[in-house]
Amino acid sequence: MTVLLIFAVLAISALLLILLAVPRRRASAPDVLQLRAVDVLAFRNLIDPTEEDYLRDLLPPPLFISIQRERMRAAAGYIMATLHNSGVLVQLAQIAALNTDPTIAAPAKQLIQLALRLRLLGALALGKIYLRILFPGAPLSVGGFVERYHHANDLAGQLVRLQNLSQNDRVPAVL
Repeated sequence: MTVLLIFAVLAISALLLILLAVPRRRASAPDVLQLRAVDVLAFRNLIDPTEEDYLRDLLPPPLFISIQRERMRAAAGYIMATLHNSGVLVQLAQIAALNTDPTIAAPAKQLIQLALRLRLLGALALGKIYLRILFPGAPLSVGGFVERYHHANDLAGQLVRLQNLSQNDRVPAVL
């Protein structure tokens, strides 16, 4: 009985420590300064099949494999940044979706759907990129992901302009 009581006290103490250690989420607007910069043109270049074919023809196979792996690691970094940014976009859009003005709420709801879909596609694209790191010649494409991210960027910029947020010029520039 004493052992059971000691375990119960330890379990409750551990739970309280965990609850105190976990930071609470604020209901305020997401900080757009948390967005990570993504150079869409550079990202497109990294995953462009024509660029890959050019490098394959130009370089000896061992050097091509080495460079292709580096390019895919850089692409993985861009995808991880887009995954992070799409999470911030979901938060931004969730707040805007509560707006009573339908010209703001409608694009916000569209952005929520797009950003959530983008997160799923980003996870799949990241898996493909990691496969391409292991197998540099694998014919796996992630081009559609870049186009959807670009579309989400445009929609986020439109939503921010509609809301006249004070940081409206920072969101599209960072995305």
